Amino acid sequence: MLKKFALGTIAASVLLIVVIAVVAFVSTRNRDLAIPDTAIEFQTAVFEGNYEALWELSSPEYRQGRAREEFIEWTRLNAPPPDRVFDWTVLNERSGDIARAYTRVQLASGGISTHRMMLRNIDGEWRISEYEGYDGAWPPDEPPLTGS
Repeated sequence: MLKKFALGTIAASVLLIVVIAVVAFVSTRNRDLAIPDTAIEFQTAVFEGNYEALWELSSPEYRQGRAREEFIEWTRLNAPPPDRVFDWTVLNERSGDIARAYTRVQLASGGISTHRMMLRNIDGEWRISEYEGYDGAWPPDEPPLTGS
């Protein structure tokens, strides 16, 4: 009797693990975790003044035809004062090779900065194609992306 109970408990545990794994897979199937990673890396580079990282994480559209040194100088002149990202939230969606992300970062100085980014997948890597301040509703409410 005890043996049947133990086998039943083991079978139920295995079934529960399989169900949890399937639910986890299905819920993350259309989410590309590289999108929020790229968005927060870019946002961190902005506030830390890491202009080389901004070059690496940006797409040709964002660079607007600037050569590397010209882009770095332009970024240096237009970047906010250095600060450290203390905490963040990233909301994102993807449609094919384009994605939209919103970041809300809390800075070490106590300020909060919110931005909207468009990303484009170039050769399997997500790159920032647009970056702008965002002062709309949180969470953002925009029409779904349509893209390739």
